[in-house]
Amino acid sequence: VAATPTQITVEVRGQQRMVAVNEIRRVTFGDDPQELKRARDNAYSGNFEGALNELKTLNPASITRDFVKQDFAFYLAYSKGKVALAGGGDKAAAANELLAFVTANKQTYHLYAAAELLGDLAVAQENYAQAVRYYGSLAKSPFPEYQLKGGVLEGRALVAEGKFAEAIAKFDAVVAGSIDTPAATQQKRLAEVGKALCLAETGQVPTANQMLQKIIQENDAADG
Repeated sequence: VAATPTQITVEVRGQQRMVAVNEIRRVTFGDDPQELKRARDNAYSGNFEGALNELKTLNPASITRDFVKQDFAFYLAYSKGKVALAGGGDKAAAANELLAFVTANKQTYHLYAAAELLGDLAVAQENYAQAVRYYGSLAKSPFPEYQLKGGVLEGRALVAEGKFAEAIAKFDAVVAGSIDTPAATQQKRLAEVGKALCLAETGQVPTANQMLQKIIQENDAADG
């Protein structure tokens, strides 16, 4: 019955329950068109080409509920962005469509997913400063795991731009984070890898090598 970038409100038997975005796996609607259901399933499984194919067969005019319209528009733009990243489309056009969705739906609960993909598309187009701004949306979110992920992504964008000192500062901030959930720990390890890359790129190869060996020794070898 309501949504913001940080939570949705679900009404059950007259009672309203608020669910934080970071606790949501997916949202479905009772009046979803079948094409949208299949498209959403494809998107969650990583088959964005399949999602696009489903959405192209759906007439948007047949959707009457605003939340369902927003989901259609989001998954259409998001899938185009993912396909473009994989080399199957126009990255600039996909970014513009996704940005238009966010601009038209400022209260969407898809905001952080859209911001991350916009950052990825900006990196792919070598627009690193813009990428850092998009990733900054995650870093400024109220969710600690999102904050850490945003910091890692900002650091990676700075690495791609060759700004290694600034990237190290981002990675160090992530590692210093006080939260120790499994998701947060993963981001901290990724930040350590990012810092090691920065050290190697700036001539501190032995130190970088020691950091990477330590990460390998202390973490699950099956973790890609």
